[in-house]
Amino acid sequence: DSLFADLKYGDFGPTIAKLKRALVRLGWTEAGRLTDFYDGRLSTVVMNFKLANLCANYWERMWEKYYYQGKTVDSKMRDIINNLLKLRK
Repeated sequence: DSLFADLKYGDFGPTIAKLKRALVRLGWTEAGRLTDFYDGRLSTVVMNFKLANLCANYWERMWEKYYYQGKTVDSKMRDIINNLLKLRK
């Protein structure tokens, strides 16, 4: 269930399904609440994950919360998700 591709708002398909399964395994969302489409609900979950795990200072948090709003999953976030999934095994 490791993530290997960058994702963005509007994407759909099996990579979004993998992201959804990873977030469910990590306890960030419920299985039945999100579709396999990167929509507003998924971007909210991604934003909350980033705010809790990635944003180290005030300005990073403000940029994420008010500008990016969870609309991208980049290599930094994928690394954290993949490492947390390894710890869950």
